[in-house]
Parts: sequence; structure tokens; C-alpha cells
Amino acid sequence: MGLGDTHLDLLQNIEMGLKMVFDSDRNLKDAEVIKSLDALIRHYRSLTTGRMPKDVDLPPKEQLVFDSVLQILELREDMIGEEEKPRKRFSRAFTTTSKEGIILACFRKIQNSAKFWTKEHGQQGYLNYISNFL
Repeated sequence: MGLGDTHLDLLQNIEMGLKMVFDSDRNLKDAEVIKSLDALIRHYRSLTTGRMPKDVDLPPKEQLVFDSVLQILELREDMIGEEEKPRKRFSRAFTTTSKEGIILACFRKIQNSAKFWTKEHGQQGYLNYISNFL
């Protein structure tokens, strides 16, 4: 089982945070989402190592995306279990069980998807793609 099989709800929640910002600002670009995800990855990477995350200083649109996703994750914080057993995939081991590690893995998966859809369909390819499903 892959990450999408075990944490589809979390992936969808994160993408809903992205879509909410896109719905309020149709000029939002995939590149801004990707930069926001970079900041979120740095934020959660700090948490996994026990350090206090640094304050982020992002442009307004990227900050909206960052804040939207953080707010959704805070709402569902107690739903992400640390007691889950490690899962493995054939191509890559997914063995993260910490809450922050699972969230980091979801951010990376979404970021890779955003890069793919941007390359395939332009500046808003990813945002338009997820809008079809959420």
C-alpha cells in the first residue's frame, strides 16, 4: 500500500486547503503553491527533529496557502495516528509513523503532483486538476 492508499483523507484535506485559496483568488499559480509547500516542508521538518519552526516570511498569496493548510492540519491534528504500523510499497518504503513524518510525506506527494501538472498543463495546471475532484 502506498501513501495514497493509507492517507487519502489527509492528502484530500491538504488539497482542500489549496483549493480554498484558489477559489478565493483565481490568479493563484501552481508555482506559488509549490513555494508554499516548500515552506510547509521546512516547517514540519523542524518539528520532526524537535526544533521550533522558524517564522515564515512569504509573499501574500503564498502566505495564504501556508496558513490555509496549517489551519486544516490543526483542525484534524488528533485524527492522525502515531500508532499506525509502518507500511511498505514495492518501489519505495513508506515506513513513517510519526504524525509529522506522515504530513511531510503527503506534502512531498502533493508537491510532485503540482510539478507534474504544471509541466503538463501550464501555470495553473495542478490547481485546475484538483478543482475537478474537490
